[in-house]
Amino acid sequence: MEAVRALFDDMTLMPNSTDYDVLCEQYGEDALIIPMLAPEINMKSGFQSMVEFWLGTEGIAYAMADYPEEVKKTLESMHRISRIAAELCADSQAECFITWEDSSTTNISPSMYKDYIVPELNEWSDILAGKGKMYMQHACGHLKNIIDIISASKVSGIESLSPPPTGDITMSEVARRLDPKKFVVGGVEAVIFESSNLDELEAYTKELLNVMKGRPFVLANSDSRPPGVSFEKFELLSRIVREKA
Repeated sequence: MEAVRALFDDMTLMPNSTDYDVLCEQYGEDALIIPMLAPEINMKSGFQSMVEFWLGTEGIAYAMADYPEEVKKTLESMHRISRIAAELCADSQAECFITWEDSSTTNISPSMYKDYIVPELNEWSDILAGKGKMYMQHACGHLKNIIDIISASKVSGIESLSPPPTGDITMSEVARRLDPKKFVVGGVEAVIFESSNLDELEAYTKELLNVMKGRPFVLANSDSRPPGVSFEKFELLSRIVREKA
């Protein structure tokens, strides 16, 4: 952790919107272009990066018990950098930002999420909202036991939300428990996307749209697209959405 702190304490961030500007000019309104908020070395909140990159699930649990002050100081160093990143993003031309939070109770507890992650996400959201921009949370895992915490947080919406079998919460439960002002991106679960035939996928998608009707919702594959999904299935989703519109 001392080495990690040295890395972040010596870090300087500079704004660079070149890639974003090129993509916007190339695709215009035909694409939703969402830049990354956190630096590439983390790509997520400090605590989640400790879990995934620096210490691991078991390592962070032991470190929090044995060296709580070291963990606290290291998270503060990471948080300082992510705060600067959020301020730079707020001053850019982009309208919405994301980090790869990978939020899931498969590797953290609800209390860890509430105490160590939400405060950082809330600060990013406040900084961006101050300039009329939004923060999108990548939450692709098990959310059933933290969906109420997410609902009460300041994030603008959830991306890659996955119903079972990948996740552990149904879309109808999300529609019931999540703040209706928060947008949702996802819903087409990866296993179903790959294994269903066109008729099954059409029925699944139409039911999903009915469940999410009345709230901000972007129909999309939940997290990654399995390699077996044909282009024909994407064409089907596009047709269904256009017909609904």
